[in-house]
Amino acid sequence: MKTLLIAIPSYTGKVPLELMMELFHQEQVKDLNLRFTYTKRVPIEKARNGICKFALEEGMDYVLFVDDDQIIPRETIKKLVELDKDIVCTPILDRNGEGRIALFNKDWDDILDCTEDMEVGYCGMGCTLIKIDVLKELYSKYERPFEFGYIGEDDDQRYLGEDLMFTKRARENGFNIWCKHDIKPIHLGDERKFQYSPLKNMFNSK
Repeated sequence: MKTLLIAIPSYTGKVPLELMMELFHQEQVKDLNLRFTYTKRVPIEKARNGICKFALEEGMDYVLFVDDDQIIPRETIKKLVELDKDIVCTPILDRNGEGRIALFNKDWDDILDCTEDMEVGYCGMGCTLIKIDVLKELYSKYERPFEFGYIGEDDDQRYLGEDLMFTKRARENGFNIWCKHDIKPIHLGDERKFQYSPLKNMFNSK
């Protein structure tokens, strides 16, 4: 029996009822136990690192990060686990109305469409599954695998959030990163809800 830790790094501590309902009604996966944790008023990089250390200490097999502004489909856990990759993310639309998803190829170019399960270079952590072997390896080499930082030369630097730095380090250590195209979380905005649609790279707002 394997165990998956559902982790919500929430700074406010306020998790939408819609998200909790979808988590409680996730499709069952054979021989998989679910546990739940969240953080409150902790900076995001510290929250993610603390959650992963907890998962390692407790002998988990997976960590599923779900941000507190995401509403995930009820088949999310089942499909992400069944894809059986080191790291599995989902296409999540940003909230600025530009129609971008937090996916990049190995050259750091934006991936504009995700119409099939595909390997990607780097991804965000809005709804992302990580196998414990990835965490074991990275925590043996980095004190804080989730960490803000820069890449590139002085005249061409790129700032990375803690999530992209984590996936960069994972890829450098030989792990693969895939996107599950048919799991499309709803991204909550202040007044609207955004959901990725591959059709002409447009977005839906509700």
